[in-house]
Amino acid sequence: MSTDPSQSIQWFVERDEDSYRHEAKNILESYAHPWDILVELAQNAVDAIDQKSQKDEHFQAGNLRIEVDQNNRSITCFDNGVGIGETEIKKVLRPHFSAKKGKTLRGEKGVGLTYIALVGNQFRLTTKSGGKANRLSLDGAQEWVGGRGSRPVIHVDTATKDIYPKLESYTEVSVAAIPETAVAEEELDIFTLNIKQLAHLLRTRTALGYTGTLFNIPPHCKIEITVKVQGKDGNLETQAIPYEYAAPSTYMNSKSLITLDEVKTHLANDEKRKVLGKAIHFAKVFQTKAQKDVRAYCFLTSRHLYNQLSEDLQLPEDLRIQGGIYIATKGMPTGILLPALKTGRAGYWPNIYLLLEYDNITLDLGRKSITAPRTIEMLGKQAAQVFNDIERYVKYTIREDEGTLDAVVSQDELQEEVTAVRNEPHFVYKDTRTGQTLPSNYPFERAPKQEQDVIALFSMALARGLFPYELLRVSSSYRYDCFLQLTVDTSTKKRVPLVAEFKYQGESILKDLEESKARYGQLQILICWTLDETKLRTAGFIVDRILQGAKKELPGSTHKLSFPSSAAVKDQPVAVICLSQVLHQDV
Repeated sequence: MSTDPSQSIQWFVERDEDSYRHEAKNILESYAHPWDILVELAQNAVDAIDQKSQKDEHFQAGNLRIEVDQNNRSITCFDNGVGIGETEIKKVLRPHFSAKKGKTLRGEKGVGLTYIALVGNQFRLTTKSGGKANRLSLDGAQEWVGGRGSRPVIHVDTATKDIYPKLESYTEVSVAAIPETAVAEEELDIFTLNIKQLAHLLRTRTALGYTGTLFNIPPHCKIEITVKVQGKDGNLETQAIPYEYAAPSTYMNSKSLITLDEVKTHLANDEKRKVLGKAIHFAKVFQTKAQKDVRAYCFLTSRHLYNQLSEDLQLPEDLRIQGGIYIATKGMPTGILLPALKTGRAGYWPNIYLLLEYDNITLDLGRKSITAPRTIEMLGKQAAQVFNDIERYVKYTIREDEGTLDAVVSQDELQEEVTAVRNEPHFVYKDTRTGQTLPSNYPFERAPKQEQDVIALFSMALARGLFPYELLRVSSSYRYDCFLQLTVDTSTKKRVPLVAEFKYQGESILKDLEESKARYGQLQILICWTLDETKLRTAGFIVDRILQGAKKELPGSTHKLSFPSSAAVKDQPVAVICLSQVLHQDV
């Protein structure tokens, strides 16, 4: 071994330069997210602190600092963990080299520091272990990867100045001159984030967002985290952030939250008002067939609230808070989002924020995806089980005064709901007084006074055989009030599903359209008691009266409502059944 404290180390001198450059490009391309450099830095720092706490029983708290300089396009990460020894520092940038040991540690691929060193053109690593400080430097890596420079040389100084002499061990990693060209077009540039946005990113996409707190699992040791952002205007922002995952509930007042157990209790006591409009959250543990834990944290609210939280934090598109199935492992989020599953009421998935934590996940090189198909299948089944347990409660989280975005569904979501309803079993209803099936002359008790009366009257009219529709579902938990079915060809028994809405005053559909509680082109039948044609025409709608028995019109239609040209809906009018013009009260 050379006695010179400063040594130069060629990267893989035994390999052809083009071969190594190709591997360097593969490592860079294996990472999919613009924040992956923060992910790797945070993961290494947390692992180092955990290792320190396991080795030193007197170690009281970890200290971790992230600094971002927007002008220099540099990131620095400091931790007071175990540090890197003199032997390891000479190998630490080799791809697939790792000195980490332990099942609880998060890093395992051995390419994290290699990736960080390749991202920018100035890489510095200063570390102390065993009472001795060492320094590693590397310049021009990004230029070399792009074919604009010679192979960079690693410089190791084994007699460097100890920058934190009071500490027994530490590591400080800094990467600078990260070119803007490294950011793909239309991709988030982390050097444009303010400190609140950066804090949210760190707590939802990196190991600094410890997910164990969601399940009342304490971390291996306390970690104090400081984030600093040096803005382009020269101002320095500093913020301490907790070592905890930032679930949507993190940003909400506790009075707006309710647990699932509390919801069940209130509903059992007929106290629905105590539940309405609140966000529901809970945690649960499942076990796989191999008796391994899958921890689930679930949060239910309206899409409006997700949007509001994102707006309050001024989050860019890539960081917005939204429903989905998120994956975590070993106490840290992975950034992996499973696709929404095909379930009944699939339109509710955007309302559900579900985090699944499983410690036996195997990830690919850049942690873009889970490599084991069976693991994906198992997690999907657990997600579906949670969904089936809680989808009935989503409707309570939606407040009417929000201009409910939840009422607006895509055509695919609507078709999924129609299919689910059509597959439900049919029932024959009987008169409880006589035991006979509902007679055709079942009486109307009163003239309607509200929307619920209209629903009841229409149901009775169907029982009388006044309209040739089958009633599939009337429910307030769907976006639209009702699903009907009509046989359009008796010879082939071809039946088509129809989407219907009930109103006491038909013209009140205008408010639903204005507030996006209904969507142009989706609603097919409006069933009401009265209809103010003047108000509809004043709003720009075309209202045609339908003669009894008119061809090409839905049976029982009294009017046809066509949308204004501004709605950009062609040839999709709404059939209106104004019951006051069809039914007469028996005396």
